[in-house]
Amino acid sequence: MNLNETNCPDCKRCEILRQRFAISSPATLAQAIRVARDNVADRTIIEVPYGSETDDQPPFSDLKTEGPWNDVLGYAFRCTTCGQLFHLRAETYHGSGGEWCPVTHL
Repeated sequence: MNLNETNCPDCKRCEILRQRFAISSPATLAQAIRVARDNVADRTIIEVPYGSETDDQPPFSDLKTEGPWNDVLGYAFRCTTCGQLFHLRAETYHGSGGEWCPVTHL
């Protein structure tokens, strides 16, 4: 995964989402979930299949902002206008954090 790279730097629809956001606490994870959820709701982005160590996680639509959360979270999204990919990941068990970031591929 290439972090902080964009497929379409001129897309106005997902422009505000094309920045890295570090997740360092439960509060910042909740904020990232809220922002992603709002952008899914208004169809700026859609969830796309993403699997690996997070195959047993709930669908993003079922993820609660306030938790409880699985030990590892990983979700992928795509801009409905330009196709830019985004990744939301967090490790909650040990508290090592995570991030929201644009990526070129998953």
